[in-house]
Amino acid sequence: MSAEGLTLVDPWVKAAEEGMTSAFGTLTNATGRALQLISASTPSAGMVEPHETMGDGSGGMSMQEKEGGFPVPDGGELVLEPGGDHLMLMDLAAPRGPATRWS
Repeated sequence: MSAEGLTLVDPWVKAAEEGMTSAFGTLTNATGRALQLISASTPSAGMVEPHETMGDGSGGMSMQEKEGGFPVPDGGELVLEPGGDHLMLMDLAAPRGPATRWS
């Protein structure tokens, strides 16, 4: 997936029957300028939010919306991965199969 120098490499989505799931991959930025990923969209979900995974203070982890989105430096990349930064797909339009590749 690519749009004028911003490329999503190896995108995939966790399987989910309903509700919500997460999308992953690596965004590379060859646009010539630093970017801030503040939103995304897909016909597969009613809403997509940038999320981060953080320690909850008791040894566990919790997810939350990343206020202000994610920086993607010029010539750099943003890794979206389980247990880290990711895109949360909510209000799914249809079930997502195992390790669905996103295009």
